[in-house]
Order: sequence, then structure tokens, then C-alpha cells
Amino acid sequence: MKNRTFDINIDVFTHYVIFVIGDKKYHDKVLKRKLGSRFKDLGDSKYGSSGQQETYNDFDLVVWLKDFENTFEDYGILLHECIHAISEMYAIKGIALSLNNRADQEFMAYATEHLFISALMKLVPAKKRLRK
Repeated sequence: MKNRTFDINIDVFTHYVIFVIGDKKYHDKVLKRKLGSRFKDLGDSKYGSSGQQETYNDFDLVVWLKDFENTFEDYGILLHECIHAISEMYAIKGIALSLNNRADQEFMAYATEHLFISALMKLVPAKKRLRK
């Protein structure tokens, strides 16, 4: 997949997540444009994996994926990074969650599901989706 970026709003949190798909050069270019002086270069060592979640200034949430080719591995990496983003969003908002608490698990699961499906709707062309 070619380089791309999009934002997904999480209305219940009045917050958003920036998604960046592409190499480090594209990542830095997009975030410098979107975040301005809030962008901090994390260094090349952070980009050895296939994806990561980043937080800038205790507010700006970013999910970075090196690539997305609509494989099961890509879905797993995307879900993994969405979990990190939602966990970080809770922390930013000062909401303490316990994974031992069923209600907290549900809250986390619904927010993660929303972010993951919203990202897939942007990443996977309609004709390649399993269903609409």
C-alpha cells in the first residue's frame, strides 16, 4: 500500500488518533505537518518493527504502520497498535482501568473495536472487504 494518513475521531473521548502508513521519512513529514512544534523525532531505532503506537505531548496519539497489504498479519499488527492507542487514551483522560473488572474490559473492548473497524474501513477497499 502506498503512503497514506488519516485521522479517526473517538467521540466519546473527544479525542482522535492519527494513522500513518509508510516509511519513517513519510511518517516524519506527516507528523511535522500535523503536529508542528509538538513533533519530536523518536530516532531511527523505534522503526525496526512493523508498527507502533506513539504519544506526543501527552495528547497526540499516532498509530504508525510500515505497510498494510490486507493480510492477517497486518490485521494483527493494526489491532495490536489500536489496543495501545486506546490504553493510552484512557491514561491521558485520567481513566484508570482494571482488566480484572468485567465492566472495564467491556469499555476497553468496545473502544478498541470502534478504532480497529474504523481504521479497516479506511484501509481496505470496499470491494475487498469481507462484508459491508
